[in-house]
Amino acid sequence: MRNVSRTKPKKIIAIAKIEIGGNQPLTRISPFPIDIPNVKKGGFTVLNTDQFTYYSFFHRINEQIRLRWTGKIRDLSYTLPPKTINRLALFARETKVELVLNKKGEFISSFVDQSSGAEFLDRATIDSFIEASPFLNPPQDLVDEDGFIRLNYSFFIEWKSRHLAKD
Repeated sequence: MRNVSRTKPKKIIAIAKIEIGGNQPLTRISPFPIDIPNVKKGGFTVLNTDQFTYYSFFHRINEQIRLRWTGKIRDLSYTLPPKTINRLALFARETKVELVLNKKGEFISSFVDQSSGAEFLDRATIDSFIEASPFLNPPQDLVDEDGFIRLNYSFFIEWKSRHLAKD
């Protein structure tokens, strides 16, 4: 991987959310949740318009990573020891990442801006992008002066019950 500098974290482009618990191991998967964690409700909605200006590009990225990421989380939820699952269920987990692509849309590097507190969840996020790359035909307006595209994503996981697994 090339050595790429970090930028100051920008607005989050997309949020993916999983809720695990209840009668099914994976109860809800949403690449665009109605309730966005840690965002206060107000009298109006402010959106990152880049995602809508370049909708087809971001939609392709979201489709390429969504199934990979949710599959990884689902697989992890089946293999984790009960104590780990119960620890993860104490509070919602969120991973925020900055992804760096070249101007062809190929994965170059990534940075975890905010860890979920569980390295394997953070790794599942990064691995999903690596496996999904390249993201073809990126809009050239997204290319920074240094020739790279930087995208910021947030992945949110919530185990709904502390009693998912018994010791």
